[in-house]
Amino acid sequence: MRANQVLVATAHGNGIITLSGMHENKLVIVGASIGNMPGENYYSNSHSFSIEKGQTGMVAVIVQTREGTGKHQRTDSCSFFLGVSWENKEGSAPKIVLDAEWVPSDPGRLGCFYFDNVETVIDGITYSTSVHSKDDARKRYVPNANLICRYMDSKIDAAALDEAIGAPAKQAAELERLRNENAALRSQNEQLDRTRLNNEALVTGLRAALRRQITNLAIWKMALVGLKIAVSKQWFQSKAVKAALAHIKRKEKPADDELLQADCIVAEMSFTDLAAMVRD
Repeated sequence: MRANQVLVATAHGNGIITLSGMHENKLVIVGASIGNMPGENYYSNSHSFSIEKGQTGMVAVIVQTREGTGKHQRTDSCSFFLGVSWENKEGSAPKIVLDAEWVPSDPGRLGCFYFDNVETVIDGITYSTSVHSKDDARKRYVPNANLICRYMDSKIDAAALDEAIGAPAKQAAELERLRNENAALRSQNEQLDRTRLNNEALVTGLRAALRRQITNLAIWKMALVGLKIAVSKQWFQSKAVKAALAHIKRKEKPADDELLQADCIVAEMSFTDLAAMVRD
C-alpha cells in the first residue's frame, strides 16, 4: 500500500505541510528528521509540521484505517517513512512524496516500525522508542523518535544519539568497545574470505596440474609398454636367440658361440618375457 491511497497532503508557501486521512482515516506523526514537530502527537484526522527552505528529510507516519460499518467495521494500521523537501528557489513550495517509500541514503542506517514504535540497529544493538526496551539488555530506549529519524537521515551519528539519550559514560564506553570489536571481526571475516578464495584457487590449480601429470605418466607408461613389446619382438627375431631357443626345445646343448650371443641378449630381458618365449 502507498501513502497516497490513505493520505492527502497540502503544502503551504510558508513551509507548513498538512497531512489528512482519507475516508475518516486517522493518523499520527511519530517522528521526523526535519522542521518543528509537536511535542506530543495523538491520532487525529490531520496533522501539520514545518520544514525550512533548502531542507530535505523525512517524516514517520502511522495511519489508522477503517473498513466496513457497524459491528462489521475492522480497524487496521499502516506505517510509512515519507520523504519531504523544499527547494531553495523563489516561489517554490514544500513537497512530500506520497507515492513512494523514503529510504536512507546510507544503507547502514535502516529503520523500521514496530507497532507504533520506531527502531534502528547500530552495531548489533537495537535503539527503540518502545518503553519495553528499557528492560532489555540488547536494546537502548530512545524517548524521542525524532532522534532515530535524524540518525536514519544521517543528520546525527551514533555518538550523538547516545549522548542525546543520556547514555552513561560506562555504557557509552562499552558500546564503543563493542563497535570496535565488531569492526575488527568484520575485518577478520573479510580477510578469512579472501584467504579462503585464494586457497580454493590454489587447490584448483594444483588439482589441474596433478591431472596433467597423471595424464602424462599414463602416456609415458603406454609408450614404454609399447617400446618394450617392440624391443622384445626384435630380440625374438635375433638369429642367436632363435638358435638357442631351438636347442632348448630339442633339449640339446647349443654351441658355445650361439650360447654366448644369446646370453648377451637374453640377460637384458625380464624373466617373464623369456619364459613366454620359451613357451612359444
